[in-house]
Amino acid sequence: MKELFTEAVNAIQESLADDDEPLTKKRPVASLTAKPKTEPKKPKTEAGAGGLTRDDEGALSTWLAPSVKLKVYKFKKSVLIDVRKYWTGNDGELKPTSKGISMTEDQWRGLIAHTDDIEKALAQFNK
Repeated sequence: MKELFTEAVNAIQESLADDDEPLTKKRPVASLTAKPKTEPKKPKTEAGAGGLTRDDEGALSTWLAPSVKLKVYKFKKSVLIDVRKYWTGNDGELKPTSKGISMTEDQWRGLIAHTDDIEKALAQFNK
């Protein structure tokens, strides 16, 4: 798993190395009279299936669980790793919640450095 996310961070850095603009895209505001979709939008990859997909804004992401998404993207010249819970709105679109964390590359690497300690702690609690 560590290699997958390291690969994602490196891919974003390489593809955006010459781009000084933040990845933003204006989206139209949904009309209050718009009819909701009948089926919710499904993620491009299944939860836990591995592999990263690139969205329209250049971010790489994958689903860790049915409602938890990991996303690697560039914002204001910084590469960020975001792990966030999502919910399905009335319009059928998946929307991020405030339940999650965005980490800089240094913070991510600090977390990854403690992977063995985390695995040992999980083993102790799962006895």
